[in-house]
Amino acid sequence: GKADPPTGGAVADVEGTLVAAGVLVEGPADIELDPAFADAWAARIDRLDADRAGLYDAERDGADAADLAALTDLPVDALDVERYGAAVVASIDGRRVGRWESRAAFVADLAAAHELDDWVPRWRSLPLAVRSELLGALRLFLDRCPACDAAVSLDHEVVRSCCRDYDVIAVSCAGCGARLLEADVDPAVFDPPAVETH
Repeated sequence: GKADPPTGGAVADVEGTLVAAGVLVEGPADIELDPAFADAWAARIDRLDADRAGLYDAERDGADAADLAALTDLPVDALDVERYGAAVVASIDGRRVGRWESRAAFVADLAAAHELDDWVPRWRSLPLAVRSELLGALRLFLDRCPACDAAVSLDHEVVRSCCRDYDVIAVSCAGCGARLLEADVDPAVFDPPAVETH
C-alpha cells in the first residue's frame, strides 16, 4: 500500500513521499516520525558510532567513504570523505558530490539511508539529488543529537557571508553545538503580517 516515490529531478513533495512510505505519520499535534522508523534510525546511528569508536580520523574517513559508496553506488576507490572545520565533504577525483554541516548530520544521513532502503520503494533507483533531499528533510525530525544525544533545537538565524546576509532555518545540538541542518528561507516567513489601525 505504499505509493511509489517520484523518479526524476527534485522531489516535488518531500513530506508526501515520506508519509506515503510510512516514515512520517500524523501525530497528536503534527507530522512526526513513525515510532518503528525512529527506533530503527536511532539504533543504526548507535551502531555506526560504535563501529567508528577508537578509529583515527583517516581510518574513520575511510570507513565513512566505504559506507557512503555502498549506499550510493559511487566508486569507493575514487570517493574521498574529509572534514573541513565542522563540515564533512565527499568528493570524487576532486569534484565535490556532497556536503554536510557536521559529522553528526553525515552520520544521521548514512543511518537514515540504510533504513530508507527498506521503507521507500525503489530507494536505490532514485537520483542522488532526490535521496539527498529526502534525507535532509528527515533531519528536521531529529530530537536528539546523533553525536552526543543532547536535545536539538530549531532556530531562525541570519548568516553573513562575504557578499550578503541571508536568513536560514538551523537545527543545532544544544550540547555539542553540532549543526544538523541549515536551509535558506524567505525572511517574510518570520515577519508577522502588518495590522492596520484606524
